[in-house]
Amino acid sequence: MPALELGWGDGDPPLELRRRGLEVEGVDSSADILDRRRRADEQGIRATVFHQRMEALKLPRRYRAIFLAGPTFTPLPDDDAAPAALRGIRAHLAEGAPPWCRPNRSAASARLPHPTAPRRRRGAG
Repeated sequence: MPALELGWGDGDPPLELRRRGLEVEGVDSSADILDRRRRADEQGIRATVFHQRMEALKLPRRYRAIFLAGPTFTPLPDDDAAPAALRGIRAHLAEGAPPWCRPNRSAASARLPHPTAPRRRRGAG
């Protein structure tokens, strides 16, 4: 089964994986994704990259592993986007995914404070 990289970016890491014979597909929300696919074609590498937002995944298959390289998750537009993205990731994981790839329910449902919220001091209230 293939793996999926969220945030294809410049495509260098997944294209290297494709060169090595691994089945990796990608998702990116950038409008210039067609130029990136063309670059893969020019290198003789068949690449499947979907132009979608991470928080609205609707892909035609499931994946054994889904990964994000670098700060891909941080630019989501608002607080509702993160849980939507996690739900989409979970929906696209295949049954039998390795344990390190399975979502942790408590981590997926945890609410983190907004980055601009005042921090509570240890031992405070």
